[in-house]
Amino acid sequence: MVSTRYNQVSALRTIQDLLGTEHINLNTAFQRPMAEVFDMRSSGRWTYTAETSTVLATTSLAPWRSFSDDLHGGW
Repeated sequence: MVSTRYNQVSALRTIQDLLGTEHINLNTAFQRPMAEVFDMRSSGRWTYTAETSTVLATTSLAPWRSFSDDLHGGW
């Protein structure tokens, strides 16, 4: 649990730090980054596997298919 209060400028500052970009103005340059929430020393390598919500199984919103099928022209 993190008890430090952050705001939108803190989030923007953190994104800039994580991406290694310059601060866009003095507001973000002097704002405290959300270091308690993110590991600022991370290598930046990560993986992510998207999974369809099980709630969709009971609806007619979308048929079951994977995102990679859309990317590779399947379905």
